[in-house]
Amino acid sequence: MKGSFMGKLAVGFLVLFLVSCVTINIYFPAEEVRKAAEDIVGDIRKEPAEQPPAAPSGDKQGMVPRIIRFCLVVPNAFAAQEVQVSNAAIRELKSRLARSDAQLAPYFANGVLGEGADGYVVLLHPETLSIKDRARVTRLVQSVNADRKALYAEVARALQVDPGQIPRIARVFAEEWQKTARPGWMIQRPDGSWQKK
Repeated sequence: MKGSFMGKLAVGFLVLFLVSCVTINIYFPAEEVRKAAEDIVGDIRKEPAEQPPAAPSGDKQGMVPRIIRFCLVVPNAFAAQEVQVSNAAIRELKSRLARSDAQLAPYFANGVLGEGADGYVVLLHPETLSIKDRARVTRLVQSVNADRKALYAEVARALQVDPGQIPRIARVFAEEWQKTARPGWMIQRPDGSWQKK
């Protein structure tokens, strides 16, 4: 009787172990990734932030609105700091991507390049470039895409996201790259088609 009880107990633990392995839930912090993408891409593309209008300096009635603005802005600033994603590697990648973005801008503007739905730059019309320019732009696109891939991996590491989720992080970043693209730049829709922004 004791032997059969131990056997049933062992089987029970085995079943429990297998069930617990099957129900592993992979955490993906979508809001944190979206906020990181917004901040990082905004820094790279240097989107100018809107400044609130300043109150006249001699106006005593202007003090109350300033106090109210302070009370509203300070908690938001602390909330934003909670999800900021940054480390030395991310800062270096942002710096390189900002320099590269300036070099790519003319090629985005004339439709040679496009912002892919997967978070990477796509060379759409290499035939419109001279052989020398085609080689240079191809190398630049490869370099930018390698830096973007490294950036997505660093964001995953900073947010403690499973590396298998990096393509998902890239798609979240793709939305931000496309959102900050200038009018006339080519962007890829989720169905794979291309359109001008």
